[in-house]
Amino acid sequence: MIVAALVSLDADNERNSVALAGLLAILIGAILLCGSALRLGIITGLLPKPIRLGYLNGIALLVAVSQLPTLLGISVEDGRPWEKLLAAAPGALAGGTNVPALVLGLASLALIWVPAG
Repeated sequence: MIVAALVSLDADNERNSVALAGLLAILIGAILLCGSALRLGIITGLLPKPIRLGYLNGIALLVAVSQLPTLLGISVEDGRPWEKLLAAAPGALAGGTNVPALVLGLASLALIWVPAG
């Protein structure tokens, strides 16, 4: 999402991109703090629950698909998440999966999913 915001600003060099990404993070944090102070969280209650769940599930699916090549240890060129997935599929099917990367990624996911207690 940060990249989508920076592309529209035409951040052509790396130094500007990093500075703009930092500024974007600070601005978003300030907006969230103001919204919290003004108790604007109640506005989300105006959206029906199926819409909120669909939105969150869409975000979760997008993040999972974009991280799958990294989890498998397959390097692909930058692009949209679906393009990266399609580019990683032949490598995964041909046995190009990096086993240590996969084990580390799955162990990390297991630690996240194990309930604390």
